[in-house]
Amino acid sequence: MAFARLRGWGECPATRIYKKNRRIFPLRMGQGLEASFLGSSRLAQKMMKRPAGAGLCARHPRSEDTERRDALRYFEPVHFSRRLLMIHDLDLIVFDLDGTLVDSVPDLAAAANHALRRLGLPEHSAEEHKRMVGAGEKNFVQRFLGPDHQDLYHQALALYLEYYAQHLGDQTRLYPGVTETLTRLASVKKAVLSNKREDLAQEVVKVMGLAGFFQAVRGGNSYGVLKPGADGLRALIRELGSAPGRTFMVGDKPEDILAGRGAGAGTVALTCGYADLEALAAAKPDFLLDSFSQLTDLFGV
Repeated sequence: MAFARLRGWGECPATRIYKKNRRIFPLRMGQGLEASFLGSSRLAQKMMKRPAGAGLCARHPRSEDTERRDALRYFEPVHFSRRLLMIHDLDLIVFDLDGTLVDSVPDLAAAANHALRRLGLPEHSAEEHKRMVGAGEKNFVQRFLGPDHQDLYHQALALYLEYYAQHLGDQTRLYPGVTETLTRLASVKKAVLSNKREDLAQEVVKVMGLAGFFQAVRGGNSYGVLKPGADGLRALIRELGSAPGRTFMVGDKPEDILAGRGAGAGTVALTCGYADLEALAAAKPDFLLDSFSQLTDLFGV
């Protein structure tokens, strides 16, 4: 059989995932190594369609379309025992903000469209804005202006920031289970690392009633580097007196996963945010979850 549930784990936090029928698949690597991947329900269904007996790196004649679809099934896994040890010794969880803790696209889109209207430019749909966010204010403004209007960047940035600062809590909402999950993770240090400007990130956390859960809320201007750069995460881990080997980075974008991997931390990707599954797969997260609430099963709380 190509995939099977892990058995005989003993008392480790991830046992609860098995007991709750959330499958963990061992993926055969070369030289007798085993690694595992916590699949979301959607990804698990895709993986179970894999031809019986096919090895992880097996190649079969297939069309280009099939090859592209198969990219969703194949992940280069890490040695899972190391990740289990990290869960046992967990000290710090660092969360992305937009698309991870909160759905902020309605307010981000409203601020962007306000700037576009004031400049006499066409507005974009919320879905279009959703694909543009996640790389800090500068990149977001450049993206919604488009290549033909970059000369209006400074005006657009000022208009966007002025509006967003006054309306950042109008339509932004917590994802389901966030408050309950953070409450159950009370024994673990928690922080936010966003590409959003620090003062704006802190205000969103405050308005959403989450400030009491976090030891630190940092933004894209806090350490002089944006994710996927890992230096900001490294600095935050040091600031909170932890270590990469005792830290997990949780986010919805490839940038979050790449920052976590670059810092030597464990990584959890959430499919309920703004990135598509294929992009998250390419970032090679240690774990892929469908909902924020599944973190309690993963971390055994």
